[in-house]
Amino acid sequence: MIENEFELIRSLSKKLPPLSSKIEIGIGDDAAVIKPVPGKLLFTVDCLVETVHFDFSYSEPEEVGYKALAVNLSDIAAMGGVPIAAVVSLGIPPKTEKDLLERIYVGLGNLASIYSVDIVGGNTSAVPSNLFINISVLGSDSGNVLPRSGAKKGDIVFISGIPGQSAAGLALLKKWGKTAKQVYADLVGKHLVPEPQLKLGSIFAGVPGVNSLIDVSDGLSSELWHLAQSSGVHFQVREERLIPTPEMVSAAEALQVSVQDWIFSGGEDYLLMGTAAPAAWENLKSRARAQSFHLLSIGEVISGPAGVELVSKQGKIFELPSSGWNHFTSSRKGLT
Repeated sequence: MIENEFELIRSLSKKLPPLSSKIEIGIGDDAAVIKPVPGKLLFTVDCLVETVHFDFSYSEPEEVGYKALAVNLSDIAAMGGVPIAAVVSLGIPPKTEKDLLERIYVGLGNLASIYSVDIVGGNTSAVPSNLFINISVLGSDSGNVLPRSGAKKGDIVFISGIPGQSAAGLALLKKWGKTAKQVYADLVGKHLVPEPQLKLGSIFAGVPGVNSLIDVSDGLSSELWHLAQSSGVHFQVREERLIPTPEMVSAAEALQVSVQDWIFSGGEDYLLMGTAAPAAWENLKSRARAQSFHLLSIGEVISGPAGVELVSKQGKIFELPSSGWNHFTSSRKGLT
């Protein structure tokens, strides 16, 4: 049980990496002081809520802290940016042990150290139930901001991996708890400790002809619609190019569910998806491959009103529904 807020803040601060030279004043004052940086500033915020976004029955506290920062860094990556600093707010239910919070900060600090993100402040508050961790991240552009609104007719639609693996991992955890980690380690890891693709985002920002970008957090079909509507274009996506991994197929068979629902509606993959001019495609693939990323071309931008159509494996064309995570219904709609 937490009795002294200031003692808690001092204890949590010790779990974080030391501040870089970019920071003049960090945790402990009324506001952080950050030295000016060149270029444009990026700013994002996201929140993980217990029983909504994570569950301690199958998530270690270190994994929760890591993921809470990772989902914010993914937003910076989706703009082609570089993270600078973050502030963290905790909502702490009664009877929460300090050790659990310290372990959350260990995971948070580990990821912050990997990507040179300074944790410069935040807030703690008592809440009636369900712990939450809310993080805001400040970043800068790496020479070129990549919005959702830049897709152009003729562009190639690409993604940085096979979506649906995180959703598969979550389904396995809900079915078998932590024992799922022993059998389906890769899928479970994709859900619990997603890797923000910051290096890849910077590559995209440095290649002329990359016109739009988004991270796949709410589900592939949902994010395709976000891109299409923001850019006012029509996407044609080919199902045959989205081949599930053998581990996904095995998990779907074990759980007796549709692997296609995971691919199109799953969410929380934190892959990067966007569009690029055909003339830029080979250069883009080559530069990504040099950093061990494998880009997939999954479709094209064609003539038509803002929307998304799917060419099935059988060659049938139909409108792809926008299905995925909805925070206000807490549900996912599968393909019909």
